[in-house]
Amino acid sequence: MTADDDKPLREMDLAFLEVFNLLLDILVRMGVPKEEFDEQFKRTIEKVSPYPQAKFIVEKMAKVATARANDLKDLERILLLSQRPKGSA
Repeated sequence: MTADDDKPLREMDLAFLEVFNLLLDILVRMGVPKEEFDEQFKRTIEKVSPYPQAKFIVEKMAKVATARANDLKDLERILLLSQRPKGSA
């Protein structure tokens, strides 16, 4: 197998990871709680545990999901703090 033979697989991996990032952003912005992410990743890790490389990738994705959720929550707090108070009068 040459380097060019596995190029479509590498491109598919890249496409999958980019779509994962997009969906993760959407879920976080919708307000899916961190606990729900944690539970979903825990179940997924259990499913792929017989496959060491898949388990490794899912564990890394779980770390990315946690970091992304924390980053967006911090950004949300900053936006809320920087907005002017809205009065009812």
